[in-house]
Amino acid sequence: MNENTIAGYRTIRPMGEGPRSQTILVRAEGRGADDGAAGLRLIKCFNPEVPAGRILSEIECATRAPGDHVQSIDDLAAAPDGRPVVVFDWQSAGTLRRLMRDRTSLRIGEAITILAPLIAALNQLHSEGIALGAVSVDTVHFNSEGSPFFAEWGHASVSEIRPTSTALHTESAFRDDRLQFALVACGVLSAITAEREKEGQIADLVEWLSDTEQIGSCDWELQCECRLFALGAPEPVLLTAEPDDRAAQSVPARLDGSPTEAPLGKDASAEWGAVLALPVGVQRALEGFLRQGRNRLRTFVSAARAWCAPVRKRTWFVAALGIAALAIAAAIILVSEQNASSEPTVGVAGETLDDEAMSSGSAGVTGEAQLGDGSAAELETDDSGASPSGLDEDPVIALAALLAARDDCLRDLSIECLAAVSRSDSPAFAADSAAIEAVLAGAELSTDSAFDAATATVTQRLGDSVLFQFETPGDKSEPASLLLVKGEAGWRVRSYVLPH
Repeated sequence: MNENTIAGYRTIRPMGEGPRSQTILVRAEGRGADDGAAGLRLIKCFNPEVPAGRILSEIECATRAPGDHVQSIDDLAAAPDGRPVVVFDWQSAGTLRRLMRDRTSLRIGEAITILAPLIAALNQLHSEGIALGAVSVDTVHFNSEGSPFFAEWGHASVSEIRPTSTALHTESAFRDDRLQFALVACGVLSAITAEREKEGQIADLVEWLSDTEQIGSCDWELQCECRLFALGAPEPVLLTAEPDDRAAQSVPARLDGSPTEAPLGKDASAEWGAVLALPVGVQRALEGFLRQGRNRLRTFVSAARAWCAPVRKRTWFVAALGIAALAIAAAIILVSEQNASSEPTVGVAGETLDDEAMSSGSAGVTGEAQLGDGSAAELETDDSGASPSGLDEDPVIALAALLAARDDCLRDLSIECLAAVSRSDSPAFAADSAAIEAVLAGAELSTDSAFDAATATVTQRLGDSVLFQFETPGDKSEPASLLLVKGEAGWRVRSYVLPH
């Protein structure tokens, strides 16, 4: 190694330096600048005082980490002193901190695209016994396509080769990862700009993520995915700031070049200011008044929440039921009094309506009979014998059809067949593909991998996502669960947990 090369890679520039290592951007020998990012690599050189066991543990974690949403090792080399040098692929298009700094706000679909893959990746890492140890807006990176991934192994550790379900939700290393991820998720959700009807769902999800008691639940990852996809559909992440199509307005300047008045906000002239045609000074004063009003409203809401916090939720629930009962009773009394005062008129009108209902009812019966004949004819001409829209609307019917298709795919050992059951980027597709590949390699298919749709019960439904739970076999303590998400292609299996 010299000043220009490290382990056969030509150095470009240092990317960062910490107390235990230094990261350098390099290019593979034989590749030039015309190759773009294809020949770029990231080399991590460790300081001499770092123990060899710590280096080997970091290498083991990065090597065993599954999935496309974690940074993988491209090569291993040795420094002149014999210490390992780790070579990573260079695919970073910026960190999550940089994205949130450059973008003033995020869309709901972008937040789902950022958080959903990271939830699945964190669950896979924990299943392999790997704890990241550091999850923050600085350790989440994006590739050129806008896909997020974890890119920090300096604090990772291997606690157990195959941890049990109890260990996954009780050990402090895994719990700390989930707590740190929940903090990152709350920051991403807080940056969303959405319609008013969605703000309540986002606030509920942030409150749920902030509940430390939920972190230790056995289905935390599934619940998090279910609540996240209930907000909407994912969409690509825009890594750069959104361009402002409005032309910049010229501002008069003094002789020293400073503007005579501070320019208005970019949204001020596009909304109420342009409609009311207010003078610039009045518009600025009104904008400041509205801003103060919003701040005072936030202060009032915070004080109200603090005042209500000591009272248990059960008390508020009982009080709400009592108020609702009183309101219903008052409405019934008012309606009864009105009916009693207009009883003769209502009686005459009732006779007329009865005659009309009888005539229209007979016509309706005839129309229904005609419609029934037409529907039967259509069903006779349908070869499949089932309505295609049934799978799109009823998740219970869709579950039975999807599980039947999944059983056929597992029996035929066909990975291509799984595209009709789950999306290719979902954890369910990855798990079923791995099971088929294991059988092709000589292993046996576990009997626990089959689901019985007849024993499924709906435990939660939020928007276009439904969580099912299956009956527990006699030798299992935790039941199996499965998450369905509805997209453009209809219901698909997003993820599942086998009984254990």
